[in-house]
Amino acid sequence: MHGVLLQEMIGIGNDSSIATQTQGEEFWLNTGPYQDAIFWIECRGVGVGPYTGISLSIETSPVKEDAYFLPVFAPFQLSAGTAPIFKLARMSDGNATYPPIANWLRWRVSGMGTPSGSTPWLVSFRIYVTLNSPGM
Repeated sequence: MHGVLLQEMIGIGNDSSIATQTQGEEFWLNTGPYQDAIFWIECRGVGVGPYTGISLSIETSPVKEDAYFLPVFAPFQLSAGTAPIFKLARMSDGNATYPPIANWLRWRVSGMGTPSGSTPWLVSFRIYVTLNSPGM
């Protein structure tokens, strides 16, 4: 198993006209030789602004093209806390909706619900991932 940092602690803030923020391509993680992943997500702060919540999605794709990225598990609402959130993505659990990890991993945060107002939304988090390759 190999432990890597998918995202160092980051703070993101946008106005209500920008509902989604995706990790920059230069920070996507090449996961080609791996089949399973355990994600350790630490959320330090959330300000929902005009939304009912802020969700996090971990996405995978065989190629570096936006159209091919799919979530590896259901997106979930972030909340600030002292305990990390753990998520598991195993090759044996993959299906058409939530495929097994492919060559690339990235994150996406999104405002949930219909915005009401123009207050900025904010979120700060970090993501570690432990990867397992076949035969390890």
